Amino acid sequence: MRDISSEFVVRDVRRVSWPLPEFSWNLTRLYGGTLPPRAEKERHCGTDPFLVVVVEDPEPTYAPRRTPKGVVNARTFDAKQRHRSWTGGGHRIHASLDPIEAEHDLFLLLGRRTDDYRSPSAAWNGEIVAGPEGPVGARGWESVAELRTAIEVATPYVLLAEGEKELEVLVEDLSRAALTANIPAAEIGSARHEILVAGRPFALVLRSAGDGTLEQSRLRSSTVRRFFRDRTR
Repeated sequence: MRDISSEFVVRDVRRVSWPLPEFSWNLTRLYGGTLPPRAEKERHCGTDPFLVVVVEDPEPTYAPRRTPKGVVNARTFDAKQRHRSWTGGGHRIHASLDPIEAEHDLFLLLGRRTDDYRSPSAAWNGEIVAGPEGPVGARGWESVAELRTAIEVATPYVLLAEGEKELEVLVEDLSRAALTANIPAAEIGSARHEILVAGRPFALVLRSAGDGTLEQSRLRSSTVRRFFRDRTR
């Protein structure tokens, strides 16, 4: 924490405890399927409570690093590597390396956005408080807006239809969207899913281009065309 405070502005610190029976699934949801259930990372890191430290980088510096992302915030990457070496190597430390990843991790872990920490009143008071007992949506969704935000931070999407009992979206990464929405792994191949929103049954329809479930007339809409054009720039 002293090292973090010397490099970054600490905005929040939460001690997160995930129930053991759900820990593996929670990790799978957080990593969007890149981490399978009961992965080596889980055995290496353990399943005890962990700290989530929210920081602001006053001097972000983007540069190439040895990571699949290539160019990342070198300051957070270097801090992550330094802290990993202090904890015996491996992957006991996770860090968000760009704004997109930060929005995703922050919302999935704490149900908050980066804008929530931009006001002067968002300064950390030095107290470590308890965080949620699972990623956002672990016990159902408080609202459709919360569900949409979770999908938004997970993958680019287009809203196709929204009603009181149903939400239909076209997503770029179908598996990541389904895991984020807390859809069981065995049901990811389906388009229509029954979930809970505000304690009531709700239909979530996930579609992706080329999956054969979306009518060609709707794919030709200006909104969908604009979405894919913007993504290829």
